[in-house]
Amino acid sequence: MTRPASSTPRLLALAALLVALSPAAAPAGRVDAYADWLRTRGLGRLAESHLRRESQRDDLTDAEALETALAWSALRADEALATPPGADASRAWDRANEPLARLASERPEAPRLLIARLQLALNAAAEGAALDDLDLLREAADAMGRTADAIERLRRVGDEAGGFSQSEIESLANRVALTQGETLLAVGERLPADSADRDDALLRALMTVEPLSKKRLPAPVLLRAQLAELRSRRLLGRLAVATEQLARWLQAHAEPAARSALNAERVRLLLAGGEREQALQAIEERKRSQAPPHDEFDLAEVEALAAVWREAEGAARRRHAETIREALAQGESRHGGSWARRAERLAGEALLDMTAGDAESLSVAAAYLYRMGRSAEAVERYDRAASAAYNAGGRGRAFELAIAAAAITAQRGEHAHAAERFRRAALSNSDHPRAAEAHRAAWLAAMQGLRAKPGDKPVAERCLALLEEHTGAWPESPSAADAARLRLGLLAGLSRWDQLLAALGRLPADEAATPATIELTARAYEGKVAGAAAAESIALIAEATATLQPVITGKANSWPPSWSDSQRRCALALGRIHLARGAAGAEYAAQLLGVAVAGSPKPSAAWLAEALPVLAQAQVTLGQIGEARTTLSRISGREGFAAPRLVESLVARLAMADGGVADRSEQRREVAELLLSVVDPLLEDESLQEAATDENQSLRRGRAVALGALGREGEAVAQLETLAAERPDDGATQRALAAQLARSASAASRERALGLWRKIEARSRRGGAGWVEARVARLRLLVALGRTEEAAKLLRLTRLLAGNSLDAKANASLDAIEALLPEP
Repeated sequence: MTRPASSTPRLLALAALLVALSPAAAPAGRVDAYADWLRTRGLGRLAESHLRRESQRDDLTDAEALETALAWSALRADEALATPPGADASRAWDRANEPLARLASERPEAPRLLIARLQLALNAAAEGAALDDLDLLREAADAMGRTADAIERLRRVGDEAGGFSQSEIESLANRVALTQGETLLAVGERLPADSADRDDALLRALMTVEPLSKKRLPAPVLLRAQLAELRSRRLLGRLAVATEQLARWLQAHAEPAARSALNAERVRLLLAGGEREQALQAIEERKRSQAPPHDEFDLAEVEALAAVWREAEGAARRRHAETIREALAQGESRHGGSWARRAERLAGEALLDMTAGDAESLSVAAAYLYRMGRSAEAVERYDRAASAAYNAGGRGRAFELAIAAAAITAQRGEHAHAAERFRRAALSNSDHPRAAEAHRAAWLAAMQGLRAKPGDKPVAERCLALLEEHTGAWPESPSAADAARLRLGLLAGLSRWDQLLAALGRLPADEAATPATIELTARAYEGKVAGAAAAESIALIAEATATLQPVITGKANSWPPSWSDSQRRCALALGRIHLARGAAGAEYAAQLLGVAVAGSPKPSAAWLAEALPVLAQAQVTLGQIGEARTTLSRISGREGFAAPRLVESLVARLAMADGGVADRSEQRREVAELLLSVVDPLLEDESLQEAATDENQSLRRGRAVALGALGREGEAVAQLETLAAERPDDGATQRALAAQLARSASAASRERALGLWRKIEARSRRGGAGWVEARVARLRLLVALGRTEEAAKLLRLTRLLAGNSLDAKANASLDAIEALLPEP
C-alpha cells in the first residue's frame, strides 16, 4: 500500500484556529505577537525564554495565561515537527503539551479553557501524523469528538457559555469538525486497503467535513474542508462525484495557492483512476504555466512519479527513481524538511532503487530508511554514503554522513558502538570545525552506556579514556571543561584517589573552593584512607585533616557560626577518616560530628541520615553506649541506613565486653540491646530483605550476635547457621558462628567451634590478623576443654611460626593463655 502524504501541517492548526476566532475568544496580545515574531525569525530560544518569564508572572489574567500557554505550545510543536522520529521526538511532543496541561491543572475553572484542551488534541494528531502512529491519531480523533460534544453543550446553554459568545461557539464548532475530519482521514489513510475499519474512518471523515464545504466560511477554512471532502471521496473510490465537485470548486477559487492545492487533488484523482499519462500531462501543464511552487502540488508530482516508477522495469525503472530523488531534493529546498519527510513516504521504495553509488543518492536512501524505522539499514547506507563521499574527495561531507550513522547507532541504544563511530569520525577529521563536537558525542554516548550499566568497570574506564583524549586533543573547545569535570567524577567512581587528588590540586583557587570540589576532595581522602595500610594511614589522616579541617574552622581555627553544606560534608568525611584509627580517632570524630550536628542552621535530613550513625559509631567505640542510644533515637527507620559500619562497631564492642562463657555484664547487655534496636527496624524494610545482599547479611549477622550476647544462644546459632549455609565462604559469618559456639557450655558445641576455627585459620595468611584471631580462639578452646597438653604444644608452635611478626595485643593474648597452662 502506498503511504499517504502526512497531513501534519493541516492537523497542527493552532494558527488557523486562533485567527478564525474573535480576539476575545483567543487573545492575540503582546505575548503571542512578540513570541511569534521571534519564532518566525528562527529565534526559538529567545522566544522560549520570553514565554517562560511571562508564564511565571503572578499577575497573569486567565486570558493572558491562555495566550502564553498556546504560544509556548506552538513554539515547542515547531521544534517537535523538526525532530526526527524516535525517543527524542516523543519527548519533544511531551514538551509541546506541557504548557497546556499545566494551564488546565493550575486554572481548571478558567474561561475558554476549551481552546487549550482542543489544542492538546491537535498536538496529539500532529504527533501521530509526524510519527506515523495510528493509535495516537485515533486518540486525537476521539478527543476532538469529545470537544465537539462539549461545544454542542455550550451551544445549548446560550450566550457567554464557557466564556464564548454564540458566534464564537459556531466558529469553534466548525474548526473542531474540520480538524476531526482531517484526523479521521489520516487514520483511514494508514489502515489496510479494503478493510472495514478503513472504510468506517473515511466515511466518518466525509460525514464530518461534507456539511462544512457548503457553509459560508473564511476562504482558507473552506478550502481545507473542500480538500478534505475530495480526499475522502477519492479514498472511498467515489471518483466521479469527486471529479465533478473539483471542477466546480476550481471555477470558484481564483487565488493561485488555492487552485494549486485543488489541482494537486486533480492529479491524485487521475492517478486513482489509473490515468497516469493524464496526471503527468497535468503536471507538465502547470510547470509551463510558471505557477509559483506549491507544497501540495509538488507532493502530488512525487506521487505521480512513484506510480510511474512502480510500473517501469530495468534501466527505465532506475531512471525514474533518479527523477524522484531530484524532485525530492528540489522540493526540500523549496518547502523544508517536514515536506521532505512527507514526500519520502510517498516515494517509498523508489528511493532505494538507485544504482548510482554517489553519496547523495545513498544518503537520501539512508534518510528514508531511518524515517521508516529501518535504522539498521539506514546505518549501512550512511556508511556507504560516507565512503563514497570520501573517495570522491569530499572529506567534510564524509564526516557529516559518518556522524549521521553514529547518531542513529546511539539512538538504537548501541552506546559503545556509537561512541567508537563518533570517535573515529572526530579523530580522522580533527581539523573539521565540528570535530570536537563529534568527539563530545563520543564520550556522551559512552557515559550513556555507563548509566545503563552502572558499576561496570570496563565501561567506566572507556569513558575515562575518552574524556582524557578529549581534553588532550581539544583543550580549548567549549566542551573541554565539561569533560574535565566529568573526569573527576569518574576517577572517584573508579577509586583512583591519587589521580583524583592530583587533578583537584591543579584546579584554580576559585574552582577548588566550590562545594562540588570540596565534596570530591573529602571523598578522595576518605577512600584513600580506607584502602591504606596501617603504617601509612596515620600520615594520610594527618594530611586529610590539614586539608579539610580549615574548610570548617577557617583561618581563625574556630567553629563556624553558621554551617554550610560543604563544611558539614567535610566534618562527616573527617569523622569517618579518624574512625579508621579505631579508639585513637573516635574522640576527634565524636567531638567534630557532635558540633556539626548541633550547629545552625539545622542540618538536612539527608546529611543527618549519614552523620548520626557515624557519630553513634564513634560513641560506641568510646564506650559511650547511652550517648549512642540518644544519637540513634533521632533516626527514624530506613532513613538512617548508613549503618554497616555502626553494626560492625557494635559487634566489635560486644567482643571487647566478652569476658567468657558466663559473662553477662551490664555493658554487654546494653550494647546488645542497642544493636538490636538498630538492626530490627532496618530488617523490616522491604528493600533490605533480599538475602543475597551484603547489607542484609551484615544486619542479620549483627542480630544473631546480639541475641547470643543476651543469652538467646539457640536462636543466635540457628540464625548464624542459616547465614553460613547461604554464604559458605563468608569469613565474617564463619567467625561469628565459631565465636558463638565457643561461648556455649556444651562440650559438643565447643568441639564444633574448634573445628570451625581450624578451617578459618587454614584459609588465612599465616601471621596475619585473621590467622592470629583463629589461633588464639583455638588455644582458648583447648584450655576450656581441658586439653592443656595439646594447647601447650600449639602455643609453642604458634610462637615459632609467627616469630617477631606478632603485635603487642597478640603477644598479650598468648601470654594470658600460657598463664592458664600447667607448669611443664
